[in-house]
Amino acid sequence: MGQESITNESEELNKKDKLDAILSLFGSDAARDAFINTCKEYVAARKISLPGPDGENYSDRPKRYSPPQRAHLHNSIMDTLSRLAIQSKDLSPIQRDIFREMHDRNNAGEIIRAYVVAQEGKEDDEDIDEKQRRRGKMSDIAHFHSLGKEH
Repeated sequence: MGQESITNESEELNKKDKLDAILSLFGSDAARDAFINTCKEYVAARKISLPGPDGENYSDRPKRYSPPQRAHLHNSIMDTLSRLAIQSKDLSPIQRDIFREMHDRNNAGEIIRAYVVAQEGKEDDEDIDEKQRRRGKMSDIAHFHSLGKEH
């Protein structure tokens, strides 16, 4: 199997399945559960620090900076992922590809968020918030018409 077909296979996985593939590498349920709990804390901190519908967030700095608690949690997650990738002896090619993808902090954050949201069985709040930000204070009908659609 060539690298291109492996990459295609890993791209076909949804974000939850990608993190499931990585979680299968943990040596114990306790370690895996501790990592998942850190991921849940990170998603909760991320939700609090993202801009609200009015565009305000925890500071006026550009979005490249994270609040300290969120940054600490993300750093902890990235450190755990790095150690897991190095210590795992029998990585499948797909798992290697997922680790490469998760090496990017933004990709890792999105995969983790999607996993936690799926685990909780909720609709993705960030997607809802993003739709509301784009929509502004328009009513449903005004928004519908702004999309160029008619009844």
